[in-house]
Amino acid sequence: DPNLEKLTLGQLINEYLDNKEKYGKIIPKKYEPLLEYCNTYRIFSVHPKKEKINKSVATSILHMTFQFLLDKELQKINN
Repeated sequence: DPNLEKLTLGQLINEYLDNKEKYGKIIPKKYEPLLEYCNTYRIFSVHPKKEKINKSVATSILHMTFQFLLDKELQKINN
């Protein structure tokens, strides 16, 4: 969808979270928590206030992101 190419990361995440039924065959339900975490911590990093992201949280999200990106089943669905 060419309209998706214009969206920021936060907008893409919200597009999925707001339209799960539309993208359900593209992004498995098991990754919804990851997208919610990414959006939450993306907001913290872009709009820093008093919230700090500790190393263990950052590492956990990074590991979950790699799991998502390297998921062989997900690659089969989207190819």
